Amino acid sequence: MKSKKLAKLITLCFFVLFLILNIQSHATNNGLTKFIIPVAFAHILATDGSVGAVLHIDPEDDPYVGQSATFFFEFKEKQGNFSLDNCDCKVSILEAGREIYSGVLLPSSTDSKSSLSFSFTFPQKDVYQVKVIGKPVGGATFGAFSLNYDVRVSRVVTQDFKSSIVQSPHFGHYVAGAIILVFFALFKKRREVRVK
Repeated sequence: MKSKKLAKLITLCFFVLFLILNIQSHATNNGLTKFIIPVAFAHILATDGSVGAVLHIDPEDDPYVGQSATFFFEFKEKQGNFSLDNCDCKVSILEAGREIYSGVLLPSSTDSKSSLSFSFTFPQKDVYQVKVIGKPVGGATFGAFSLNYDVRVSRVVTQDFKSSIVQSPHFGHYVAGAIILVFFALFKKRREVRVK
């Protein structure tokens, strides 16, 4: 009898976990993200000709309004000719087609010889375009390139602890961890009852 209850409880826990993750995967910016895990598009790849770069944004590939975000670009070139030393790489950020930031990409603090970065604070919720333009200098043989990324900024820094936990991209991990802990506690209790 107890094993049937335990099996039902485990099934219920997995159903709830599946439901949370399923809602998360279908959530868009329609108000549901206030109560579940926000959708983030991590590590975005853009290419132009033989040059490509993967974009990573800190924090959590999902920047906040009013908080500095650091952009990291990991460059690759098909023939392996790309070098930061031989690239005049510039970045600009556009909001509704209007340039609100422009600057030079700097080598990132990583040991990689193909990583560039910069920081920027988004002023408001919106979808921004990040544009990277690179030109070869010093006899480099890679072609000039222009890479474009769309970045949605929808999170606002909040002091409300509850909403920050629910809006965290790790909310699903917390729920899954809690379910696993409950499962193991019940399993341990069941074994203790059998031993007696």
